[in-house]
Formats: sequence, structure tokens, C-alpha cells
Amino acid sequence: MVSTDTIRTMVGLLGNVIALALFLSPLPTIRRIWKNKTVEQFSAVPYLATLLNCMLWVVYGLPLVHPHSTLVLTINGSGMAIELFYVLMFIVYSDKKSRPRVLSMFAAELVFVMLVAVMVFLFVHTHQQRSMVVGVLCVFFGTMMYAAPLSVMKLVIQTKSVEYMPLTLSVASFLNGLCWTTYALLRFDLYITIPNGLGVMFSIAQLALYAIYYKSTQKEMEEKKLNEGMAMQEVVVVGEPPSKAYRAAAQNGADPVLCVHRAANVAEPLRAIHANVDVLLAGPLEDKLPFLVARLVLTAIARVEEERRDDAVKALVYEAYARLRDPVYGCTGAIFYLQKCVEDLESQLREAQEQVLQSREQKDQLMNLLRNKELT
Repeated sequence: MVSTDTIRTMVGLLGNVIALALFLSPLPTIRRIWKNKTVEQFSAVPYLATLLNCMLWVVYGLPLVHPHSTLVLTINGSGMAIELFYVLMFIVYSDKKSRPRVLSMFAAELVFVMLVAVMVFLFVHTHQQRSMVVGVLCVFFGTMMYAAPLSVMKLVIQTKSVEYMPLTLSVASFLNGLCWTTYALLRFDLYITIPNGLGVMFSIAQLALYAIYYKSTQKEMEEKKLNEGMAMQEVVVVGEPPSKAYRAAAQNGADPVLCVHRAANVAEPLRAIHANVDVLLAGPLEDKLPFLVARLVLTAIARVEEERRDDAVKALVYEAYARLRDPVYGCTGAIFYLQKCVEDLESQLREAQEQVLQSREQKDQLMNLLRNKELT
């Protein structure tokens, strides 16, 4: 028959594997931060809380504090190294306003853990007492680690979006808490049971929120991607508002779209792209068309002055989304529609002005009649 200690060791090994997965689960988020060079709305609080929790559990698992805790020591030592990397990424890519706060919290954690270790080793002399002192701190800060995502849960409820609450982190937290709760109950360890039991409940709440807001998040992200290409026309042209360029083009009988592109100094590259696309469509290279067109676009953008490339890209993106809505005319159709609306409004304004003039003339005539009657 398998002993309880053997089962507990097996559960502990499984807990190590799951805990390692938990520590590695934010990697997609960290990769996104590294790629975008910004932390966006991601919070550093869960990573700082996890780092503090790991450091305290490393102290708890030391042979001088709580003997025979090798599994606790190894996994939390690994977690400490991983979370340290995450926190450093937040420090590097946070904005100037947030960086000092993250850095100060990180420094405070290091000082606190060092003080705890020194105080325990110098002033507490038995394993039982050391385990109790460090264990109480582990319970408190372990609970904080699992409760740290509550700030993200608040953001989820406010925005009705789970974009900034990674599913992998929530699932890994649930499995990790469940495994270590089982480990603690097999040979009862109060200091491990409390934080991990609470972690299971917090993780269930996160998963419930994910189930509630997942569909709305997907819809919101699709709309965001669509809207990114539909920027206001005022940001498309360099040097002057597009409304002025459109009016000048309409007055001179020119194409307003080319006028906008010319203002961004990309008219010639665009014409080159369109000419080459026509050749490709007529030739035998249709399978390679997307790659060739992409290469042509990149070549055209490279020919634009560096300070104007951003505006050139926005002009291309705006035109592309307009072509999706109106394949024949693109944004020219939208511009002509707006011009027609303006003309209709101007016509209505002229009619209103004429009516005002007629009303004034009628008023003057009535006033003259009244004066004549008073004189007679």
C-alpha cells in the first residue's frame, strides 16, 4: 500500500510542474510588452506580489527554518528567478510616471525580505519558532499574491473586457492552488493550506469573469482593429488639413484621393504600386501576388521621407479600408458623398437666406404702409 508521504511527495512534484507552468504562463504577455516596447494597461502588481511571495517561501524552505522542504525551496527558487525577470521588464518598459513606483516597490520588497531573514536567523533559535514567524508572513503575502489580480478583475468589470487578464495565468493559478492545497492537507500544514485555498477561490472568480466577458472582448478587439485603419482624415495629410486639400482638388477638377496622397509625398510610389499590381494580375504570378504587393508597398514607403512615412502608411491604410467598403471608388466615393452633402447644405443655406431677405422686404413694406396711414 502506498504511504501518505509517498502520495504527498508525488503531489508535491506535480505541484512543482504546475507551479512552474504558472510562473511561465505570463510569457505571452511579457513577449507582447517586449515587442510593443510598452506595458500598455498591464499591471506590475501581480508580478511584484508573486516575487515577494516566492522570496518569502524560499526563506521558509531553507533547512535552518523548516527542514525537509526541498520541493517548496526548489520551485519557489525557480519562481523567484522568473518573476525577477518579469519585474525587470516592467521597470524597463513602463512610462516615466509608472517606472519610479514599480522600482520603489521592488526595492522595498528586497529590503523587507533581507530584514526578515536576518531577524529570524539572529533572534529566533528553534525550527518551530522560525517556521511560525516566516510561515505567518508567507500566509499573509501568499494571500496577497493570489488577491493581486483583484485589481485586474476590477478593470475587467469596468471595461467588460478580459484583454488584460490572460486566461493562461488564471488557469495555471487555479491548478497550482488546487495541487498545493491537496499537498498541504495530506500532512497538514496550515501555512501552505490557507494561501493556496484562497488562491483556488480567487482563480475560480477570474475564470467566471473570463467566461462572462470573453465574447464581448472578442467583438471589441475586432472593432478596435477595424477602427485603427479608419483614422480621422485630419491625421492623414502632412502640413495642412485634408478638408482644404479636398476642396482644392474639387475646385480644380482633380482626384481628391491623389491630392491627399500627394500632400504626404506618396503619389508617385502609389502610382507605381497600382501599375505593378495591374501587371501582376494579368500575369501568371497570382499565387505570389500578396507577397509581391507587400514588397512593392514597403519599397514605396521606403522612398518617402522618413518624417512623413507614418502619414504615408496612414493614407494607405485609410484607402485600403475604404476600398473594402467601396471596391470601385474607395475613399473617393466617401469624399464625393460628403461633398454632395456639403453642396446640399449650402443650397439649403442659400434658400434660407433668400427667405430671410424676403421676410425683411415684406417687413419694410408693412412698416412703410403703417407710416403712410399715420401721415394721412
